[in-house]
Amino acid sequence: MTVPALETLSNLVPTGDYKCSSFVFLPKDPKMTYRWRPNQYFRESFEAAVKRAKISDFHMHDLRHTAASYMIMNGVDLRTVADILGHKTIAMTMKYTHLLDDHKLKAIDRIAGLGL
Repeated sequence: MTVPALETLSNLVPTGDYKCSSFVFLPKDPKMTYRWRPNQYFRESFEAAVKRAKISDFHMHDLRHTAASYMIMNGVDLRTVADILGHKTIAMTMKYTHLLDDHKLKAIDRIAGLGL
């Protein structure tokens, strides 16, 4: 989770002698299905938001792919991306490296003037 996300969530927790027993990302009184499988609530909420936004052919997994793509484009090494995504091998992460071509060229351009 990013630092801004953690800060935002920590601001939701009341201060003082309060015991938090509510879920942040689930309804106030989640039905048992959601307690056992919270991902089902996330999926239903995500799909409803996509429908309201009138976005076609967009899936929850696309967010994971986008996050991995941005990490790689911003120079995060493949081993770290693999760890974050839970990949057991770098080969699984390699599908995101097609985005590296432009970044490789920019990296080479950075050293073009060295040694002159």
